[in-house]
Formats: sequence, structure tokens, C-alpha cells
Amino acid sequence: MSSPRVRIVRPHSPPRRGQEGFALILAIVVTLTLALIVAGIAQVILADQEMGRLTQWDAAALYLAQAGLEHQIYLLKANKAAGAIPPTSYPVTADQRFWYWTNLSAPDGCLLNCTGNVASRRWRIRATGEIRRYNPDGTWTALQSRTILADVDITYTGTSPTYGTPLRVTVRRWEETLP
Repeated sequence: MSSPRVRIVRPHSPPRRGQEGFALILAIVVTLTLALIVAGIAQVILADQEMGRLTQWDAAALYLAQAGLEHQIYLLKANKAAGAIPPTSYPVTADQRFWYWTNLSAPDGCLLNCTGNVASRRWRIRATGEIRRYNPDGTWTALQSRTILADVDITYTGTSPTYGTPLRVTVRRWEETLP
């Protein structure tokens, strides 16, 4: 004898009221959340790149100021009567974005032993390095600028009133001035 087949019928349950579009709303919420996370990461990356660019400009401007200071010391070692370096594009490039120049304090930059043919003189040198951008209207905009102030003693040998052989260079004071 065979056993009768029992068929189990499960009643069809209708969808619950108010849940017809739940999957669409959940997908939109997840997509918006992911979009906000991606936008936040992109913002952090862009800010990091900008900070890196500004740091690079700052270091380059400081190096240009140091180059201006060294250039001025070189000129003063060779000639006691050397003047301040005028604005100089360095390195000489077509866009002329990199500049340094110096100013000598006092009338001629000399602080100590300024008259006569003395063996030692003290100079105060202010050197500035600058990175610039040329604007379409023909003007320049300074993107970054750094300045160094130094007091330098140079001991000369020789009998010439202006030229002599530099025997010793001593930097008495060296400081960065903040903008």
C-alpha cells in the first residue's frame, strides 16, 4: 500500500504595506554615503597637494634668499666698496619667476670700520628671495617671499683701499625675518 501524498500548501502572504520601495531608498542612501566619503577623501588629497606646493615654494624662496646673501658676501669680499645686488632673476629663465636681491643697511651697508683703508669691516646684509607669477595685465604677483638678515665681518689683507684679499669671513648674526 502506498501512502497518500500530502501536499503542504503555504499560504501566499501579500507584501507588507509601506515596503514596496525600500530597496530603492536603501540603494540611494548607500550611494550617497559612498559619494560623501569619496568627496571627503578627494578634499583631503587636494589640501595635501596644496600644502606640499606651498612648502616647496617656501623652501625655494629661502634658498634664493640664502643665494642672495652668499652673492653679496662674495662681492664684498672682492671689493670693499661693492654695492647692493639689484633684483636679479635667478636662475635666469624665460618666465623670470625666481628672484633674489639684497639691501645693505646704513648709507653704504657698513656698520663698523667704515672709513679709510681698514683691515676689517662689519656689514649688515638683508637678502630676499621671491617666487613670482606674471599676470596677463603685465604686472607681477609675489607667490612666496623669504628674507634673511645677517651681520658679517670680513677681514681683508692688502693695501688697496677698495680691493683686498679676504682673509676671514665671520657671520655674527643670521636670522630669518618673518612676513
